Amino acid sequence: MLHDMKVPFPLRRPALLASNLRTNREEPPLETIARIQDSEEFMWSILPHAARSFSACILFLPSDQARAAAVGYLYARILDTYEDLHADRTSRETILRSFVDRFESDSLTPAPCLQTKGPLNARDRMHVLLVEHCHKIDDVYRTLSPEYQQAVKTLCKQTGAGMAQASSWFDQQDGVLANEEQLVSYCDFVLGNPVHFALHIMQGHAPQNHQSATAFQVGRFVQLANVTRDLEKDLDRGISYSPLLDPKGLHGPDAQELRVTSVRTARRSITLLALSYAPAYVAMVEELQFPRWSMARGASVLMMLFTARYWMKCTQRCGLHPQQRSKTTLRLFLQAGLCVFSRKKGLRTLRDAEQSLSRIIQESN
Repeated sequence: MLHDMKVPFPLRRPALLASNLRTNREEPPLETIARIQDSEEFMWSILPHAARSFSACILFLPSDQARAAAVGYLYARILDTYEDLHADRTSRETILRSFVDRFESDSLTPAPCLQTKGPLNARDRMHVLLVEHCHKIDDVYRTLSPEYQQAVKTLCKQTGAGMAQASSWFDQQDGVLANEEQLVSYCDFVLGNPVHFALHIMQGHAPQNHQSATAFQVGRFVQLANVTRDLEKDLDRGISYSPLLDPKGLHGPDAQELRVTSVRTARRSITLLALSYAPAYVAMVEELQFPRWSMARGASVLMMLFTARYWMKCTQRCGLHPQQRSKTTLRLFLQAGLCVFSRKKGLRTLRDAEQSLSRIIQESN
């Protein structure tokens, strides 16, 4: 953890990346992070706990882009925390819209209070801490360029509206998304918008229409990993993102065998849907046409490598692919680092990852 935040970002980057490798997301240092007074230090310290693999990818970006991406992602995480953890369903949509409305004035008003109930795990407590210290992220937001501030505002507006819609679906449908169309829309709300935002940040202007469509497909490819990862946890709290899973019928000792079978079926179905979007990732990066040396290209490759590694493990878990040893995080960092200096290697690495995932779909047919 760095305490002198006046050190230029390129010089801080190696230490921040090393800190990412050491981060224990199962036992986050809540009290230590809560005591940090410097707003930017707080942002970089909480980011690995709030953003998982996104944190390392953000750190690969050039300085100004990295700061804007970190602010945008943490705001999106705050909105996601309201949607996941705010206990009062009747006020949840109002809370989401209130957070977005903060950006309509020059001076940001305090973030709405988050009301939780029941026991929270360590990750949830870290997300609550982020909401409680939102004013520190606001401090960094105020230092961004007007262009980046506008991009962050757009991200929050679109993400907040989408999450309010998703919250309404869950309330009206007893905690279950009714069909694949709603699942895809939910992914667009939660991660399609952040990918669209990241694309804006990396290329320096708003994505064109065809780029937007690709960005949302990439968001589905990545967000469905989060959905499959948490299927059991979400069932325990009465939520299902798959119409194949009904929480009401999958609780109690008599339902354990049915629960295991149903979760496996749902995870397999969602996994195959996600892998169908993998080619969009390569298409998005190819069109960006990064220069010969590019930190942003390294960040893009790293995100693909993290996501592909997860999907390989998930396909093995579903019985779609034989067991094999996965690459270490350090190896993925080094692989992405080499892609910073070579356009050819970056594209080859992306295509190799995409082809490995596409073969799994072919083998499943």
